[in-house]
Amino acid sequence: MTKLSPLEKETRFLFEKHNKRTKFPLEIEEIVFPENIIKILEKKTKRTDNEAKRLANFRGKVLCELEEKSYKLWCEYEEKKIKKRKSTQQKLAKSKDVKYKNDSTKIKHFGVWFENDENVRISRNTYAIIDKKVYQKPSPTMRRFYNKNPLIHALIYEDFDCTTYNDTWCEQHRQDCLENFDLNLNFCSQIEDKDFEKALSDLLKKEKDIKQIFDLYECDRIEGVYILVLDKYKQLYIGQSKDIKKRILQHWRKKKEFDSLLCGNINSSVLSIDAFGCLDTTRIFVLETWDFCRYEIRLLQAIDDKYVLNRTAGGIYGNDLFTKLEIAANRNIRKL
Repeated sequence: MTKLSPLEKETRFLFEKHNKRTKFPLEIEEIVFPENIIKILEKKTKRTDNEAKRLANFRGKVLCELEEKSYKLWCEYEEKKIKKRKSTQQKLAKSKDVKYKNDSTKIKHFGVWFENDENVRISRNTYAIIDKKVYQKPSPTMRRFYNKNPLIHALIYEDFDCTTYNDTWCEQHRQDCLENFDLNLNFCSQIEDKDFEKALSDLLKKEKDIKQIFDLYECDRIEGVYILVLDKYKQLYIGQSKDIKKRILQHWRKKKEFDSLLCGNINSSVLSIDAFGCLDTTRIFVLETWDFCRYEIRLLQAIDDKYVLNRTAGGIYGNDLFTKLEIAANRNIRKL
């Protein structure tokens, strides 16, 4: 094995140190050493404090240069990935356009194809379809209460494990949800178009980097805050995600669970954004930022709750008891 010179050892040391803490490691290449650093490295005796300090400063400078080089290479790599992904998406989109262009069962909205059925818009006929499965699991405290009160338990659930609702509860819940649905639509119909448009305009002025998009592929794998505008109902929804396109599609494709349609009582519960269809969203605005929680809160605080479909205040997440209490305390409720 060939013995390395002091300069070769130092070069290897710096590259190995850099590569351990970077997402984009570099191949070892030549480093230009100043004369004073070469003398320090080739010195046989112990280094003085001043020499050690100068060597440490040089190492810091080289590591910064290597980090900058890695970052540039990483950016180029990511840019190529993005271009490749966009190219693939464009080809896929074109193939779908050709495939579904004359298909009456499909409809295109914000660049994405959907089944052209009754779910593309919110409708009383398809709202609150009975589903006996329990999605909102009772807490341990409620489970103990039901164990002590089997008659009350039997009014809601079919089984001991609380996994299935009984028919009576489902029918009553459906009637409650439909009553709340009618109250919400009546509430929205009383809002003036000009008042909503002014509120939205004022909101968009709060952040200069907010932009309107017309195709969901514009926000593919983009992290930040998004605003879904439902012009017919004079309502909007403010959300945040690390992948805005994916999150918006979840709103459109995943319908709200039957037992979660009400958030509060009949006369105060706000309709969930997930209860609406894709065509109900008429405009989309996006603010690209990594600090999306802060911006989501700021935007929610900047507009009157009567225009907002968010059920809870921004930035509150979790399943523990204290978080649930905080969510309940900050719930967006309406006098319907």
